[in-house]
Amino acid sequence: LFFLLPDRPETALWLTAGERAVVRDQIAVDNAQTDASGERTPHSARAALTSWRVWAFALVYLAGTFSLYGVNFWMPTLVQELGIGRTEFVRVGLVTAIPWGVAGIAMVYAGSHSDKTDERRWHVIGSLLLTACGLVMLANVGHAPVRSVIALTVIATGTLSFLATFWTVPTSMLRQSAAAAGIAWINSVGNLGGHFGPDLIGRVRAATGSTAGAFVSLAGIAVVGAVVMFIATRGVPRVTQHLSKPK
Repeated sequence: LFFLLPDRPETALWLTAGERAVVRDQIAVDNAQTDASGERTPHSARAALTSWRVWAFALVYLAGTFSLYGVNFWMPTLVQELGIGRTEFVRVGLVTAIPWGVAGIAMVYAGSHSDKTDERRWHVIGSLLLTACGLVMLANVGHAPVRSVIALTVIATGTLSFLATFWTVPTSMLRQSAAAAGIAWINSVGNLGGHFGPDLIGRVRAATGSTAGAFVSLAGIAVVGAVVMFIATRGVPRVTQHLSKPK
């Protein structure tokens, strides 16, 4: 594939001459683009991996996946401890479906609202802060069934809304080879949360007999992610989609 796929619009045989010109002109605009602070957007793989913003986005994604995977992994156990019998797997599954069902609807709305308003930054920050609020709620409700399910729903809504909007930010600020390298690096670092999120809850639970401390820790991580996103996108007036919408 490396040798067979075309490297530039001129060698893309499925494009017409006019389409090649459009793509070529858009690339020229991208190459000359700078952000509000005058900093050129990264184009090469090396530029991406040495960009402080790429590292910041990796930390933000890691903060989001900590909560996503941590709560997702432990949710059936948490639901079972609300008073459902150990062998009542169908009931556990049905209750667990409530947070993710609501979150799925909210995820679509968050992405749609971000597109309609052409705003990305605060959608990502707001999703992380919503996740943090849900985690703090869950840490303080004990085993109260209704309040626990509400807290789990808030957490699931925040994490899925975060996923729906996060990737619009780094992809709008990276160009050419930098996009491939930057996305790969952010994804690689971020998915470490798939191990450390569940592991954190398990270790705190084993050490204290309670998950409250772990939920508060995850909430703190989510807040840190929101702060890092705020700093990393400062100087960019509006983080929007890369290609302009047709008029």
